[in-house]
Amino acid sequence: VGILIIEGVFSISGEANLSHHFSRVNRITAHWILNTIGLVLMFIGLIIIVVNKNNYGKPHFQTSHGKLGLSSIVIACVVAAFGILANNTRLVYPTIRPILIKVGHAFGGIAMTILFIATIINGVYSNKHMGEPGNGLICAALVIAAVLVLFKPIIAAIARTKVILRPPQPHNQST
Repeated sequence: VGILIIEGVFSISGEANLSHHFSRVNRITAHWILNTIGLVLMFIGLIIIVVNKNNYGKPHFQTSHGKLGLSSIVIACVVAAFGILANNTRLVYPTIRPILIKVGHAFGGIAMTILFIATIINGVYSNKHMGEPGNGLICAALVIAAVLVLFKPIIAAIARTKVILRPPQPHNQST
């Protein structure tokens, strides 16, 4: 699931292994396909976890890992909804400027990716796994991966934010 979502993030920036030769339109299509598959697989995983907890009579979403994971999935659904809107801005234009939706989707995607990685780190550092060799390396690798994955999207989101904050340019109306 993580690989699909990370590849989806990379595909939009043109850094992906699978889609670096694609046009912008095809990269956007690859982005939403990969992220949709990742989200569906997350839901399947969530259903498996809930069924397994029911089978063993254990409580649901009691650990910080469970709560963080559930909130990450809910936020991912909101970000996906903004992604659908960002891909179809003609539905809300001119009421809402398309760049506002796209920047909101970009920052939401960045926050969602950080939450996903935090959820994984939280699961690795649960009490039953504390002290196992290699946990520190796993955490460091995840943090480094987050920086590498999110660097270009953060730069792009900041650049688009600067466009939003600029005063509107007067229209050149020549006859």
